[in-house]
Amino acid sequence: MSRLSILLIAVVTACGGKSSPPPTTPLPADEPPAPVAKAEPAPTEPVKPPEPAGPVEVRIPAAPVTVKLVSAGKGKKAPLRYSAKSGDKQQVEVAMDFAAKQTENGTSQDQIVPTIVLTGESEAKAVDAEGNASYTLNVTTTDARDVTGSQIPAEKFRVVLGSLAGLTISSSLGANGSIGETTMRVEKPTDMSAGALELIRLTLPTFPALPKEPVGVGAKWQATMTAKLADKLDVTQVTDYELV
Repeated sequence: MSRLSILLIAVVTACGGKSSPPPTTPLPADEPPAPVAKAEPAPTEPVKPPEPAGPVEVRIPAAPVTVKLVSAGKGKKAPLRYSAKSGDKQQVEVAMDFAAKQTENGTSQDQIVPTIVLTGESEAKAVDAEGNASYTLNVTTTDARDVTGSQIPAEKFRVVLGSLAGLTISSSLGANGSIGETTMRVEKPTDMSAGALELIRLTLPTFPALPKEPVGVGAKWQATMTAKLADKLDVTQVTDYELV
């Protein structure tokens, strides 16, 4: 056998040639896929109602007042004083008007709002030896009245003022008309209560300050009060009074 034939036989043998392949072991059958577990829906938690907001308070600091007697009047004269007894109650209606004029570059613009009305019962809580009385006004109803020139209808004000249900106004009144710190409080406010209280704070009237001197009919005096408007502007308010 030639050398070439031997090499060819060796190559064929190495490559497998025509020899039968060894028997193969069959692969095991594929296992069926595991069933996918269905996701259980999360338990629905009951919707909790919104918790009521806490009380809302607005405090108005006491404003210093000076009184200057212009004329003592005529006839029999006597000092003017406020007086109250502890436990005294009185039905009260407070009507508040507010108007402002803004001038800029020679152009004026009037701002007028409807009349704000608070109705309720005022009670004197305590009276000291000097006649200074602490009191509380429990507001039972609120209202608004249309005013000529107002660009805001009273009905819209009624909606806002309705958020002041249960409003209490507490302060003290000196025998000469001086007002102590005033606290306005709403126990169960709505989202409009804070704005409504600010509106009341800007328009809430004060008691007339009285002169210390005895006066008669026709007496005239002037009261000067300094305060902050909206906690930003220093305001000096001068009011003239006449006893008729």
